[in-house]
Amino acid sequence: SIADIVEFLASRFSVATSPEALRSTLRAAVDVTLDPARSAPRRVRAEVVGAAVSRPELQARIVEVDREMIARLEESLAHGVAAGWLTGGPRLRAVILWAIGATSGRLNLEFDPEADFAREWNEVAYEAFVHALFPAL
Repeated sequence: SIADIVEFLASRFSVATSPEALRSTLRAAVDVTLDPARSAPRRVRAEVVGAAVSRPELQARIVEVDREMIARLEESLAHGVAAGWLTGGPRLRAVILWAIGATSGRLNLEFDPEADFAREWNEVAYEAFVHALFPAL
């Protein structure tokens, strides 16, 4: 489940002892969350989000779950923000929510059986995360 992935990532982020360790963990996070084997959970998320367009109660539940994920990941990265390794505050929350959407958005690539740039897609995602999160880079 997405909650299991968030908890896995948060547990890894929270023990990183340097900016390099955080970047390494971020690389692992990209590899895990964007793995083709996780296509089915991405599809489920996309179906739920699509169904929520005309269902305010489902929109509210999605917002609640997203806020919980953002808070958990933000908490796990707090030491990196405090040390000055990472950008914090609203930008960190924006990057986390953007990552949730980008992860689901990988379905567009997975729908195309002729797409030959999956590895590059993941690399672009990783580079975007690093650029958005690490102020010194």
